[in-house]
Amino acid sequence: MAINTYGTLPNLSQKQTVSSKVQKTYGLNFPFGKKTLVGRGYFSKVSGDELVKANILQLLTTKKGERVMLPEYGIDLERYLFEPLDEILFSQISENIQRVIGNYLPEVSILSLSVTPAEDIGIYGIPGISVKLIVQKKLEYSNKVEVTLKVG
Repeated sequence: MAINTYGTLPNLSQKQTVSSKVQKTYGLNFPFGKKTLVGRGYFSKVSGDELVKANILQLLTTKKGERVMLPEYGIDLERYLFEPLDEILFSQISENIQRVIGNYLPEVSILSLSVTPAEDIGIYGIPGISVKLIVQKKLEYSNKVEVTLKVG
């Protein structure tokens, strides 16, 4: 009985190794300060859902023009405090938040966004604004991340 071999068998060095490791992305935790990591300085490293939450908080609390090389980065939520808090203003704030997150955090999809007045944080009789977001990373399976921000 004859054995016919067609082609050549690959060497072990030619075989590709299959890896199922997911590349983790790391970033800085927000806000900065010693309270973020006890005994490890002002800067702490986060990844995953905590990084998404930190990036959104940083984006929403930055005023436009505050970052030198990115003048359109951020949204100035504090300027809305002295406007009449009605549904038109809340829809404008929601549209601005969606636009800014779409521009600067394209890997995040917004599942839910609500902008409401916050009576409990206002000063001098002026109510504050409460923003509640539920987001998820687009390209990988991750948990839903809830971000709540109160401005006032």
